[in-house]
Amino acid sequence: MKELCHLSKDYQKAIDQLKANLWTSIGGNLVLALVTFWMLKDDIASTTLWAWLLSHVILAILRVHALYRLIPAEDPSEEWKKRKIIYTFSVTLIGLLWGIISLLAVLYAPVTEQLVVAFIVTGLTAGAVATLTPVLSGFLGYFLAAVIPVAASFFMSSSEVLSAVFPIVLLYVFVVYSSGIKLNKNIVSTIELTKKLQQMNDVMLLEKERAERANKAKSIFLSSMSHEFRTPLNAILGFTQLLKLDPLESQQEENLDQIHTAGEHLLELINGVLDVSKVESGDMDLNIEELSIQSCVSQCVDMVSPLAVKREIVITILEPQVDWRVSADLKSIQQVLINLLSNAIKYNKEAGKIEVRCQQVADKWLRISVIDTGIGIAKENQEKVFEAFQRLGKEAGKIEGTGIGLYFAKQQIERMDGKLGFDSVEGQGSTFWCELPLITKILT
Repeated sequence: MKELCHLSKDYQKAIDQLKANLWTSIGGNLVLALVTFWMLKDDIASTTLWAWLLSHVILAILRVHALYRLIPAEDPSEEWKKRKIIYTFSVTLIGLLWGIISLLAVLYAPVTEQLVVAFIVTGLTAGAVATLTPVLSGFLGYFLAAVIPVAASFFMSSSEVLSAVFPIVLLYVFVVYSSGIKLNKNIVSTIELTKKLQQMNDVMLLEKERAERANKAKSIFLSSMSHEFRTPLNAILGFTQLLKLDPLESQQEENLDQIHTAGEHLLELINGVLDVSKVESGDMDLNIEELSIQSCVSQCVDMVSPLAVKREIVITILEPQVDWRVSADLKSIQQVLINLLSNAIKYNKEAGKIEVRCQQVADKWLRISVIDTGIGIAKENQEKVFEAFQRLGKEAGKIEGTGIGLYFAKQQIERMDGKLGFDSVEGQGSTFWCELPLITKILT
């Protein structure tokens, strides 16, 4: 039988449970001892009763001393075994004192007082299930030392009443014994499960720390390499612009245009990687302030208009007469809106439409929606939309992009305590929206 106190330091909580119940148990035990002393003072010799009562006091002190020295150890030593034996011995003797008084009551007291003593003993032993089971040997010693003399006295009694009660006493002994064993097993199982969960949690925390360190190292590497790439790339772009100033043949000019376009695309990729590394490392500073979202939307629409005109896409700002004031970082909001508008243009159909709508949701939130009539997003791909470096669908390969714009936008919005989401139907278009803390609404 596995016993709690032979396991490890993880069972200190169970020992603490014993300590928590200690004074209640000792107090109840001494009060009932005084009641028993008073009840039997005319039936049993006073010397015997005083010795019995004094023994209770001495054993209570021994029990306190033994329990406070009972500290679980990883490898049970001889000292640990001695302490456990002393504790078990002290509570066993307390149980034996109650067994002895029940025998003395049968020998010298009337039947009524014998039954009262028996009820006191059964009540104490039933309470021991809750107070002593964390150390199984202590519970068994106390319980058996108390109830065996009671059962024996009932069995040997000449009283018909006590003889009739004897089978009930046996049933009580069986029920309480079984309950104590079961409760001890439950305590052991619970503590072992807690230990395993703690170990799993420790492993998860360790893995989380490793992942965070690896992610930080990756971000530092990406940032460093991006800076290193950007310097020579800017030189290449600069030289292509200088070469365009010279007289060139049409083929040479076309080649330079291709070099310049490819260089700008590569620079866009590098800048995107830099932005991601800044977000992941927490190096992006925010200046949260009250700003006009209508003005910000208008500026962003103006910035992407050349791309829209090239594809004959019409961009409409709904309710331009309302000036919404939100709490946000201007630069971050501009980056997010330009990203959403650029995607709405790139993934739209020729001569399509884009609507930008601002509306209040809940009590203190403003939702900015960018609605397009484009190709939409397949249902099976929608859960991957905000993952970094994701290019979704067959059309993605035909459209320039890094696959990190929406990931970056989501990180920025969430750092401003906002939300970014979308609704999309494949073949019909998409609505990407962000929600920001609303300050006020002004009609212009």
